[in-house]
Order: sequence, then C-alpha cells, then structure tokens
Amino acid sequence: MGEQAAKLQFVRIGFQFDGRSRLEAGIDGIAEVMDGDQPTVKMIAVQVKASESSAYAGETEAGFTYRVRASDFDYWRGSNLPVILVLYRLSDDTFFWKSLENLVGEAERTLQFNKPRDVLDAGAKDRLAALTVAKQGHGYYVPPLGSRASSPH
Repeated sequence: MGEQAAKLQFVRIGFQFDGRSRLEAGIDGIAEVMDGDQPTVKMIAVQVKASESSAYAGETEAGFTYRVRASDFDYWRGSNLPVILVLYRLSDDTFFWKSLENLVGEAERTLQFNKPRDVLDAGAKDRLAALTVAKQGHGYYVPPLGSRASSPH
C-alpha cells in the first residue's frame, strides 16, 4: 500500500515512477524526473517505509528521527543510483523523504527529519532532481591515463 501511495505522490509532483514489484525486498521503485510530459533519464531509487498511524521516534511539530536497519544501510550503499528513503503514514496521508547519499558509517544510521523541509511534495522536486546522476553519454569511454587507446577493442 505504501509503494502505491508513493507512486501516486511522485506522479503528482512531476515524476514518472516505476515500481519494482518485489515483495518486501530490494528497492521499491525508480523515480524519473519529467520535464512537462517528457522523461529526462534522470533517476533516483526509492525505498518506501509505510506505517499505519504511529508517531515517529521523538516526533514533534518540527521533526523526528528514523533509525535505519544495518542490513538496509548496507544494501543502499551499494546502489549505482542515488537512493532516497520515503516514509509514508497512512493515518494522515503524510510523506517525508531523505537522501541516503551521505550514509557512510554506523553513526549515520539515525536520520533527522525536518518536517517542513523534508515533506515529499511539489516543493521537493528541484531538490530531488538535483540528486540525480548525469551520465556522460551512451558507451562513453575514457582511456586510462597514459594510454594511447582512443576506444575499446
């Protein structure tokens, strides 16, 4: 249910969202930035964690914390796409997100959410798009330093 809600929310704010259709394993979907009705090939991986109605740890009007499981942490660090965590709460239909690009060690597994800044809505589109990785072109080859090769054989 959380993945479907997140898909709808991404579409609302100007992304295309392709679910991975896995049951409780792996990245839940890939969000692609759209420019109007045109895809841009700029993508981020999305992990959705849904809850029915409970408050998040230390939740106040301003924010809350979320502790990432060690196994999830290790899995996300191996991604070749930027990964974001989306928290969805069904009872009040709220979405919050956080980039996981800076997770580097055990101490980084507790994420601090700022509710006004980290809400997943149209105001987050540019920040999300800025996380995407630009590719250097299809089949682009960079020869090793000192090599005379100009293309692979």
